[in-house]
Amino acid sequence: FSVDSQSYEIKRAIKRKGSSINQDSRNSYLKVGDELEPLSASELKQRILQILRFNEPESTQAESRIFRYAVYTPQEEMKQILMDSSKRLETIRRAFGIEDYKIAIENSKVILSQIKYQIARFEERFSDSDKLDSDLKESEKIVKQFESEINLQKKERDQLKSKKVVKEKELDKLREQVKQKTKLETQKDNLEKQIDDYKNNLDPIQDDIDDAVKELEGIEDELVELKELKKPTTKTVSQIDVEITKFRKIKDELTSVESQYEPLSDDVEKFEKKLGAHLKSNVEVLKKKQSKLEEKIPEDKIEFDKIEDVVERLERTRTKFETERDGVKQDLGKFAKIGTKCPYCESTITKDHLLKLEKERRQKLGTINSELTKTKKELGKASSRFDELESEIEDEKEELSELEDIIPDLEEWTKKSSKLSKFGAKIKQLKPQNKIVKEKGFDSDIEDPVEYLISLKDALSEFQSSDKRKQDLQKDKEKAEKLKDKKQKEFDDAEKKIEKFEDELKNIEKQIKSFDTLDKQITEKQYEVEDLGDDITKILTKIATNETEQKNEKEKITECKQKIAETKKWKYEHQRYRNYYDWIREFFIRTIEEIEKQVLDSVRQRFNETYQRWYSILIEDPTKETRIDEDFTPIIEQDGYEQDVSFLSGGEKTSIALAYRLTLNSLMRKETEGMKSNLLILDEPTDGFSKTQLAKVRDVLRELNSEQIILVSHERELENYVDNIFQITKNAGASKVTRLVN
Repeated sequence: FSVDSQSYEIKRAIKRKGSSINQDSRNSYLKVGDELEPLSASELKQRILQILRFNEPESTQAESRIFRYAVYTPQEEMKQILMDSSKRLETIRRAFGIEDYKIAIENSKVILSQIKYQIARFEERFSDSDKLDSDLKESEKIVKQFESEINLQKKERDQLKSKKVVKEKELDKLREQVKQKTKLETQKDNLEKQIDDYKNNLDPIQDDIDDAVKELEGIEDELVELKELKKPTTKTVSQIDVEITKFRKIKDELTSVESQYEPLSDDVEKFEKKLGAHLKSNVEVLKKKQSKLEEKIPEDKIEFDKIEDVVERLERTRTKFETERDGVKQDLGKFAKIGTKCPYCESTITKDHLLKLEKERRQKLGTINSELTKTKKELGKASSRFDELESEIEDEKEELSELEDIIPDLEEWTKKSSKLSKFGAKIKQLKPQNKIVKEKGFDSDIEDPVEYLISLKDALSEFQSSDKRKQDLQKDKEKAEKLKDKKQKEFDDAEKKIEKFEDELKNIEKQIKSFDTLDKQITEKQYEVEDLGDDITKILTKIATNETEQKNEKEKITECKQKIAETKKWKYEHQRYRNYYDWIREFFIRTIEEIEKQVLDSVRQRFNETYQRWYSILIEDPTKETRIDEDFTPIIEQDGYEQDVSFLSGGEKTSIALAYRLTLNSLMRKETEGMKSNLLILDEPTDGFSKTQLAKVRDVLRELNSEQIILVSHERELENYVDNIFQITKNAGASKVTRLVN
């Protein structure tokens, strides 16, 4: 078939299994153009509904009402449309999309419930607004009280500060007198210090005189010693410098190696403690093991993912078989007692019929249970392998992580151990080189080669400069004699200065004595200033306390105002949601209900007109009229009185039912998106028709103007009204289809 110029091909097949015949899901498909899509029977139903855009339920168990009411009418169901008004009205609503209004109203009521909950929440959030206003006024009153107290306290503070300034000025005058006294005392101290200095200098000067005498004696002794000085070595100063440079280089190299050896030794020891038994491991072997694990983990992960997919597929298969099993069990429970109608073929149930039905369902149930057991067994094996792989992957990851930690440490240990061995060998090589053979003519306890050579060099230099030293000593002797004479003169001048300063000191001490009561006056004045300072501190403390409390109250006011602003916001939100609530309830829902009513009336009006036209074609009885009421129920009136459909003849019931179905079919094809099909199938639509009514079928077919109509009937009169005739006969349990020439 084709829809919107797109071609489709459907195949559904059956298969025999044991004594039963079932749908062959593996051999069923939908072909769209050249693309093949394998689908089960239930999946095919859903896809076809999507293609044809029928507003039918997608559930595999749901009954297709629109299709059965407007496109295909099964045998014995032609007149059912007249009996069930609720299904009929629901089908019309779905067919013309009118149910969307009902859904919109139901959704609006759900939203109203949620908005109502929000309104209650907002009301709770601004419930304490009156208390916040009261707290704000109280805090503002307290702030004003603190402000008044602070102003009075600041005034008292300013008065105390003024008194303190006066006292401080008086204290400053007394301190000026102290400065004068201090100045005199400083002069006194200076004179006393100068006297002491001169007196103290007498001894140093005398010491200098004595030192000069001793120096002269020392010069004489040194001159004697220089005459006895011997040469310490046969080496020159340049040779000693070369040896000093050599030993310094050896010492520096030894110090450098030893400084690196100790921390490196500590590092090696730490690595040995950390690695423990792994010290004996081979790095290359560990790396190969690491590489194998890195390759194996992804491989195991791929197998893990595949097993996971298998588990999911088996879970779906198990669920499918359990669903089918439950459906068969429900079918078994539907079978009624003997004598009632069969729910599948509507024939009267006999004992043989009942046993046959139960046998078929029980065979189907056994097949399903067998498949379900097999699926559960496969699922158990797959789940076990799934858990096993999951554990293996975790162990491999843990081992890989351990190798990633060990290999770098082992490599670092190997590297540092090698370096440590080199340093040890170097130290053993350098230590023997850092020793020296001492000179016979120079006796010294110094063991360090560099220091020994420096000392030897100094001794050699001293020996070489002994002649020059003798001349210098002669000059020093002359200087010492001159210094001795100079210091003797300074000693005599100092004694004269001491006598002069002692006379000046006596005069200053008389002046200082006149300021004896000054300290007492200053102390009393300081007490007065300190008392005023304490009073000021106390008043400042009170001011600070009040300002802190005032600040706290202001913070309360700010917080209160913020909360009041929040409550105003919640009041606004409350009113906004209240408006939403009122608008949806009072305006939106009522408007949708009115629109639904208008749309339904419009559809009913067109439906009524089309229905009356089909009725007029099928029934020519001037005493009877028909119309469609508000519930889309066909109403028959005869001679001004309404007549119940159940009292009509079989042919009339069939005619009315056919007119109703043709109306639904033609309107849906004109006005809805759903009816993309141009097909109409009527199975025994003329049950109870008279010869005259059968003749009307030609007018119906002509009026339908449909491209495809399939008519199933035993009435040979209809053969003259169709384009193609297919005759079905049954012989020995086999059906045969024959195309007849019309």
